[in-house]
Amino acid sequence: MKTIIDKPTNINKDLLNQLINLVEEGAQVQRHYIERGIETADLIALYVLNGIILSSVTLKNPLKSYKDSVFQLARANKLNIDSLKELGYIITNPEHEGQKLCQSLLTEFFKIIGEKQMFATTRKPSMAHILTKFGFEKIGHTYKTDLELLVLNVKDNRTNI
Repeated sequence: MKTIIDKPTNINKDLLNQLINLVEEGAQVQRHYIERGIETADLIALYVLNGIILSSVTLKNPLKSYKDSVFQLARANKLNIDSLKELGYIITNPEHEGQKLCQSLLTEFFKIIGEKQMFATTRKPSMAHILTKFGFEKIGHTYKTDLELLVLNVKDNRTNI
């Protein structure tokens, strides 16, 4: 298994397309949003075996309008969110689930990115559980029926509201 952690511009186009398809198959995000998220990301981490992505995680630069919407919907809008990155596209190939690849890749990824101020959203309780192992905390309220908002290192980032 090969680990790739790099800027999207340095990652093979076939792997990027495979990543976009894998995220799209999860039916959580529309393709054009995935393509934009990948293109503008700071870093992408992949586990690859024989040209097949086994697991991925991305440090994203979401639009301010998206961040505002997420934090307002979760009723967690008393934070200064302008500089927050998003940890996203955390996915394991369905054929390789249950092997703790995601946790292992996140461990490697955090060694590179450090513990920046960031957030993540998820519908999966198992993913929320994994993220809490890395220091993320659930904040706000569940929104859009089943989405949870988690943050890392934003306790001292509160506004004076």
